[in-house]
Amino acid sequence: MKVFVLAQEVGSNAPGILYERLLKALSERCTLDLAVAEYKGSESIKYRSLQTVRLPRMKHWMKRILTVLFKGDLVSRIKRRGIYFPEDTDVILSLCSNDRFWALEAGEFWKKRSGKPWACYFVDAIPSPPEWVGNGPYRKSVEAIIRRCAKSMSFLGGLTEEMLEYEGTMLPPSLKRGVFLPPVSEAAIRPLPPPTKPPVFLYAGRIYGRRKAKQVLEAFSSLDFDARLVFAGTDSRVLKEIEAFAPRCKDKIRLLEWTDDIEPLIAEATALLDIDAELENDVYLSSKLFVYLQYPRPIISVTGAHSPARRLLSGEPSVIVCHHNAAEIAEAMRRCVAGNFDYSSRTAILEKASASRIAEEMLQEFSAL
Repeated sequence: MKVFVLAQEVGSNAPGILYERLLKALSERCTLDLAVAEYKGSESIKYRSLQTVRLPRMKHWMKRILTVLFKGDLVSRIKRRGIYFPEDTDVILSLCSNDRFWALEAGEFWKKRSGKPWACYFVDAIPSPPEWVGNGPYRKSVEAIIRRCAKSMSFLGGLTEEMLEYEGTMLPPSLKRGVFLPPVSEAAIRPLPPPTKPPVFLYAGRIYGRRKAKQVLEAFSSLDFDARLVFAGTDSRVLKEIEAFAPRCKDKIRLLEWTDDIEPLIAEATALLDIDAELENDVYLSSKLFVYLQYPRPIISVTGAHSPARRLLSGEPSVIVCHHNAAEIAEAMRRCVAGNFDYSSRTAILEKASASRIAEEMLQEFSAL
């Protein structure tokens, strides 16, 4: 099978890393032609052709204004015509994340021009649910784009059942859909040395929007033993929350820049933190959870009552799933320091998230289009 792939980035940020893992596995099973705005992918991705599409740098607010004014991605409409499209393509695949619509509208264009089946893989909810961002002009414009593009889609893949159910409110009922977890490179638990002392609790990722650090900071501040809290990849906006909710132990909290090699930080950690939005019915599933699951460290998942993370992880003996409650999180931290955990059952989840397995399942779906 020959797949023509459109993506804004490969290998350069969190969505790009997921795309990189997926494309590596796909490239071992089919022929890929790539059209990518920013390519920092691994040399292990095999492709027949690679086009880099230069997109202009612009402020986020400017892109949002243009999206509202033009009811779509103006840059995509200009750039997509200049792409070379291989005539022997079997399937077009757009890899899409929130606020990055170049691959979406370019895919719609080439679907209409070529008549070939068009599949999309959303690693975010697009647009973000109103509970995250409100329902202003920008979100309404993005929703209109999705509703329009969905009329031309042949298949939509998403990370969770909840995400696809949410997207379904904007999609034709007949559109084929499939769940593909955030891909991991291998379904195995990687060995690590014992964690350092005093205990370290690590959160890797951003704190923004409805995702807050408040309860974690309150929990950490209440601990009756010496410990450290590390935020990796979180910008200085979290400093206000530290001052408000953990001022007495701010000297024990570190903020580090984002890194694409998180393993040394995980090796030092006693436990790994994942923080979802403070919503009972969130649709997002953190991709970093699947990085965490590959290491022999307990995980504290702070999430809503009906979230994908709670559905997926409840019952895993090495994962403590908490509500957004400081006392509950503090007790989880104590358990992580005191207890021994069995990590063997994680491999069942990792096998479902294996990039190899996802690539095979995805190609089976494509072959039926």
